[in-house]
Amino acid sequence: MGLDAISASRSKQVVASIAAPYRELHELLERCLDEIEGDQMEEDDTRPETRRIPPPPEGDAHMDAARGGGPFAFLEELPWGDVDAHIGGFENALTRALFATAPDFPLWEHWGESRYVDEFSVSTERLAQMSEAWRLAYVGRLLRTMALFYGLATEFSGTPLGVRTNDRESLGSVLRGVSATVGDSISDNQTTEQLPPS
Repeated sequence: MGLDAISASRSKQVVASIAAPYRELHELLERCLDEIEGDQMEEDDTRPETRRIPPPPEGDAHMDAARGGGPFAFLEELPWGDVDAHIGGFENALTRALFATAPDFPLWEHWGESRYVDEFSVSTERLAQMSEAWRLAYVGRLLRTMALFYGLATEFSGTPLGVRTNDRESLGSVLRGVSATVGDSISDNQTTEQLPPS
């Protein structure tokens, strides 16, 4: 197996290791935001729309059930133990991907922006023309961007790769906060329902 084939295989493994949990996380957030913002937009039609969230797919049993119970019914029906496991799995996969691309990332860090402006400016045509080394460096840059938005440490944080940061506005902090709040609230409700009448 040649060097290019090994590099291509490594690129595919790194991308595949983070793609599935990220897609699930993205879909969950879009659905929750759609429910919350949908109700707010109905209350105030004069407010300018700042972003467009596509409606949830038709036939989604969780969303169909939630529509009748308001914006939080969907959250109450989620299996929060599974959500916590998905959050942990996503953080684990992203951290491993950061370590896997650590040798490749410096190429982008030193010369990428002078060559491509930034990670969001790379067109599909330029991506198709990249060598495997540049493609791995680019994946490394994207992973670090994801980690910064999500709230995991990168080489720029001064802490080890993948450690949770203290950024309260990061996606990971918000998700963990929602998970803890909703999970505790549901637990409290279930405990109250189980108590015998006094």
